Amino acid sequence: MLNFFPPPDYPPGWHTRMAHMARGNIDRGRKSPSPSAPGLPDVMPASPAAAGAAEGTAVCRIHWIDSQQGILPSAAAWLLGEIPPGPTADLSGFTVVVPGRAAGHRLLELLIDKAASDGRRIVPPTTVTLGTLPEELYEPARPLADTTTETLCWMAAIDSAAPRDRRLIVPGVAGARLGADDDGMLTDEETVSGEGPPSGGSQSAGRMFDAARMLVGMHRELAANTLSFKDVTSAADDALPGFGDHARWEALSRLEEAYLRNVDGVGCWDRQTARRVAVEQREVDFDGRIVLLATVDVDPLQRKMLSQVNGQIDALVALPAGIGPDPEACFDDFGCIVPDAWRERPLPVPLERVVVVDDTDAQAAAVVDWIGSMAARRAADEITVAAPDDSTVPSLEQRLATAGLVGRYAAGRTMQRSSPWQLVHAIFAWLDRREFATLADLLRCPDCIRLLSRRTGQAMPAAVADRVATRHLPQAIDRDHLAAAAERPDDRLENSLFIEILDAVDAWLAPLQAAGAAIDRAVSVSSADRLTATARKKRTRTGARATPAALPGHPTLAPAWVAGLRAVCSAALEGVEIDRDAEGSRVFARALGALGEQLADMETIPDRLAAAAGSGGLVRLLVSTWGRSGIPPAQESEAIDIVGWLEVALDDAPALAITSCIEGCLPGNAGRDPLLPEPLRQALGLDNAARTAARDAWMLAVAAVREDLLVVVPRCRSDGSPAIPSRLLFRRDPDGVVAAAKRLFATPHSPSSAGPPPVVASRLLVPAPTVLGPASGDLFPAMRVTEFRDYLTCPYRYWLKQRLRLTSAHDDSLELGPGDFGTLIHDCLDIFAKDRSIATSDDGDAIADWLSAALDRIVHHRYGSAAAPAVAVQAELARRRLREFARVQANRTSEGWTIHSTEKVVRSQAFVVDGIPVELSGRIDRIDRHEAHDQWEVLDYKTSAKGKTPEKTHRTARGWIDLQLPLYRHLLTEVEGMPVVDLADSSMVRVGYFNVPAKVEEIRIVTADWSDSDYADADEAARQVVRNVRQGLFWPPNPAAAGSFPEFDGICQTHAIRDDDDAEGEAL
Repeated sequence: MLNFFPPPDYPPGWHTRMAHMARGNIDRGRKSPSPSAPGLPDVMPASPAAAGAAEGTAVCRIHWIDSQQGILPSAAAWLLGEIPPGPTADLSGFTVVVPGRAAGHRLLELLIDKAASDGRRIVPPTTVTLGTLPEELYEPARPLADTTTETLCWMAAIDSAAPRDRRLIVPGVAGARLGADDDGMLTDEETVSGEGPPSGGSQSAGRMFDAARMLVGMHRELAANTLSFKDVTSAADDALPGFGDHARWEALSRLEEAYLRNVDGVGCWDRQTARRVAVEQREVDFDGRIVLLATVDVDPLQRKMLSQVNGQIDALVALPAGIGPDPEACFDDFGCIVPDAWRERPLPVPLERVVVVDDTDAQAAAVVDWIGSMAARRAADEITVAAPDDSTVPSLEQRLATAGLVGRYAAGRTMQRSSPWQLVHAIFAWLDRREFATLADLLRCPDCIRLLSRRTGQAMPAAVADRVATRHLPQAIDRDHLAAAAERPDDRLENSLFIEILDAVDAWLAPLQAAGAAIDRAVSVSSADRLTATARKKRTRTGARATPAALPGHPTLAPAWVAGLRAVCSAALEGVEIDRDAEGSRVFARALGALGEQLADMETIPDRLAAAAGSGGLVRLLVSTWGRSGIPPAQESEAIDIVGWLEVALDDAPALAITSCIEGCLPGNAGRDPLLPEPLRQALGLDNAARTAARDAWMLAVAAVREDLLVVVPRCRSDGSPAIPSRLLFRRDPDGVVAAAKRLFATPHSPSSAGPPPVVASRLLVPAPTVLGPASGDLFPAMRVTEFRDYLTCPYRYWLKQRLRLTSAHDDSLELGPGDFGTLIHDCLDIFAKDRSIATSDDGDAIADWLSAALDRIVHHRYGSAAAPAVAVQAELARRRLREFARVQANRTSEGWTIHSTEKVVRSQAFVVDGIPVELSGRIDRIDRHEAHDQWEVLDYKTSAKGKTPEKTHRTARGWIDLQLPLYRHLLTEVEGMPVVDLADSSMVRVGYFNVPAKVEEIRIVTADWSDSDYADADEAARQVVRNVRQGLFWPPNPAAAGSFPEFDGICQTHAIRDDDDAEGEAL
């Protein structure tokens, strides 16, 4: 919780000064002394802890426990053995330090069970983690700053730092938020006056927040090792010759001082500094008995605090068998691992328990098979699956579910996967970047859909937005352009509905937007005050700015911002009933509860810190802190636990599967802070790769003694990249190394594939047409001439596309799709053909100029100035094609051909099937006439990547695969000005393509050389298609057709690789 209540008796600067000088004794109550304990027969006397032993009275005694029996069960038995017998097992005098909270909960369960089995009541011990132990040992004089407070104070320190310091620490933030250049001079008069927003906006706030979070971690880690930022330079000079990053660390030192002043200013103590002062001033006051349970990595500051306690300290250490001679040398006086001692230790992992598989899916399958082999003797609660790589957890859960098992991931899910978090995140993304992509995300949130449906009457606002996006490709949203851009009445209506949706969104978010603007105006005013002073007096090159004075009164900025967000969320959730006890509402309710707690904390943020962070900083603080909090998994009585690697050592299940036993996972390769690279970490004695490897080696040695063990080594990582077996598996004698290499690098039985095959069958049921309902209410449906190709390719997919009218919806178009690109060229050629003054010209240059101007008009009208950048590139590609088209068209005109009609929509019932006419329809791109020869040509524009021929697209050796061009002949009777065509005479009317492909050298007219008998065969093939459609014959699907209908892969349960050459309008 945030606690901003500076006590009146602490003067400014008190916190910083007291970090370096004594502040006197603090009168506080002592912890309860431990009860008298019986003898300790299993204690191995140890020398006093090295760190600070001379300053305190504590002696740490090491107790070796049997890892084969489980660390926690052995610890529970040891604790109960340390107290006198009797009806009550009173462990209240013990404080047990565990690596994590889950281990503490499990220890209490085991203690209760063991005491109950002996007929005893139990008074449990206090269980704490290493992170909270120090505050059990001393009494802080002030409230300790939590992570939120620390982050805000670091942001304020960055905001008030000199530009050169910011440039060294946070590149890109220097001057961006404050409107100043690197010398601190003003660059924006409007910002100084306070009339405009600060430059840089949320991007700079985001970088500042990320930097602050990084500095929080760095400060904690260095302080835990009794180092300040100022100490790094001198320590690095001594331990790392040639260290040359002095300027950066000097800037960091100044920033740390400003941070400590900021923490002091809000009435809090920095946690690590308070601990250091407690050690320096000997304020550790603890008389109880401390038990360190498998805490193999205690930092130096905690060691110093432990060395000053007055009570007894016991360390319970799991000593694995089979790790070579003198195993006790692997641990120090506090029971922590000694990295150098673990460098070459053999690890007892039986090779017969190691399985090599291809990839993540095969890894999950191996785990399920292993569980199945134990079905008769192991219950679910006796099995644990360790996942060092958390990206493999979904695959494990899915494979377990397929086998009828339940996997429970101990880490659960984070709030980021909850719908409330996604709604709030989408709201802030839209307010930050008013782009169509962010709007599309917002319109897909269920709560936003409900709100907009109530306010606009649109049941699917996202569908309206998708169609507008597909039509206009807006990157930013220009309402004026959208209101005027639509060409058809239906499109104009839809655009107006979209603008109505935008207005409703703006009205909904107005309170939050106004509160954010107020914070950013406060940023501008605060910045302007500082920079105006800077303009009068030049700042020293390295000095930090003076911290701005706190804004007067109680907090107002953050409470108004929180109120705005609450109003927005309340409006979205109006009418939503939440049953906290129902499993379906559990995640939703927990997410809202966590949001409420976070907002309650943020209401107390002082105006000074809120102004320093800006609205963008508060947003990042909220969505990051709230989003990272976890949601525990649902309780399942027969669930198999899936745990992270750090939980493995203290897990007590007798059956354990360790997955992803590869480099980068075991040992771990956690991302490090860029300002503390590995050589500097080693020089400063911080956590480093060697220590991580030693910890993982100990954990693997502990795990290797399970009764049932499986170690899985995948050859590929979850992202498909090659993987290398963990070096820990090679910790053996020379003969064992050879045997391990043969096993781990043997040729796999089934090589992994680089990706899914062109068509992969699924075990899921594909819905049949008879299941979903009748194909059509019309027994004799009308058909477009382009439909016949779909039916001949796959009757089932034809039914989905043409009868059910299913289409794919998307909102992520960043460029014209093949169809839209083709439409752009079609439209240019259509208006060209309708202008007789240019359509009859034989001047290629004149035609090219006319088409170029027409293209510019269409692009500007349809897409406007806010279109995606790719539109301009694609327009130039279209211009290149049109220029070559002009040359071919001019030659055709000079040969005597004229354009009779263009883009003609025709319907005809001249085609008869079994005595019943079928209405055929189609849009004929172009009909040309050669008056001197009395010849006609029906042409279809083709704008694919490569030129096509009618023969190749319509027929194969097996027969007709498309009937579009042959069927055009049946539509000609309805074309105005066309003579009566004898369909038995193929010489009078020819059909073909006017190719306008990406390869401009292939732009030409290609007509079909089909005979009368060919046309007769085509007509009979068309009649058979009509008969099948009338009878509702749409089954079974054709598996080989997946590449032609990728939009139906989900329904048909196939993965397809599509040939892009088939995409009409490919802009290449």
